[in-house]
Amino acid sequence: MDEPTSSLSQHETDQLFAVVRDLRSKGISILYISHRLGEVKELADRVLVLRDGRIAGELSREQIDHDRMVKLMVGREISALYNRQPNPRKADARSPKSPHPRPSRHDISFSLNPGEIVGIAA
Repeated sequence: MDEPTSSLSQHETDQLFAVVRDLRSKGISILYISHRLGEVKELADRVLVLRDGRIAGELSREQIDHDRMVKLMVGREISALYNRQPNPRKADARSPKSPHPRPSRHDISFSLNPGEIVGIAA
């Protein structure tokens, strides 16, 4: 099954999972391909990860978890990809003012700190 739930409703997905579990209980093997790692964790007895057309690794039922699957998929710890650090508030925050001399219902007010990205749409 290649990405079988990609166009299914939740009810249909639940029905498919029931069928998969029933087949497994009868000893029938199923090759289930998915990028939805929660589905893989829920259904799989064994995970084989392919990366760039080669086997990147294999996990037994006891080893299957999100972080291990992602590590095999990308080739390194996911934490190595992102180094999130809090951006402390600084005293030199900017507070743009409305360009209109009279207040209106369209006036906005906000503070912008260095390093922050803000988008405004009307």
